[in-house]
Amino acid sequence: MKILKIFAFTVIVFALQNCSNTENVETETNAIPKQNVQNAAKSLLTQLGIGNYLSERHHEHVWSHKNVPSSNVLPNLIKWQKEIGMADPLPASQVCVALANVIRKRAGYKVYGGRSPGYIPSVFDDLLNRGGERVSYSQVSNGDFASGGGHAGVVVQISTGEKKVLAFTGSFGSIDAQILPVYDTWEFYRTEN
Repeated sequence: MKILKIFAFTVIVFALQNCSNTENVETETNAIPKQNVQNAAKSLLTQLGIGNYLSERHHEHVWSHKNVPSSNVLPNLIKWQKEIGMADPLPASQVCVALANVIRKRAGYKVYGGRSPGYIPSVFDDLLNRGGERVSYSQVSNGDFASGGGHAGVVVQISTGEKKVLAFTGSFGSIDAQILPVYDTWEFYRTEN
């Protein structure tokens, strides 16, 4: 009986902490200045130590990637998690859509995915339920979400003027930033805010 009471107390304390953390997250994230998607993407890439990545030359039909030093990743994982209101730690397998949400949030968009803004199905279900829409690859614009094959990113414009998908992949303590072609095999989603 004593163990059951301790367990119940622990659950209540955990729930209260999560409620207060969520309130603090909203207060903190409201202070982030609204930027356009390009500036938000450059800001995140600079935070990762690869700020010039969008300015580098990228072949039209080839994926390019750049490894981010782990010293720039680990200190930021908790910040990003809080920035988009994730209740649980950000696993490396969810870094793609979580960082797409971070970029969009910094640009002034809402965070999608409810309590799971790092889980691809939750993000796109939430987006469609809140008035978002699918758009064809020929109509993509900066800030559109991109999803395909269990991967996600955000549409940005690189230095040549081409629209590309900026995405991220991760493993423990490491992240690769990727510039991907806009293909018709991707699904693209747009929101008003």
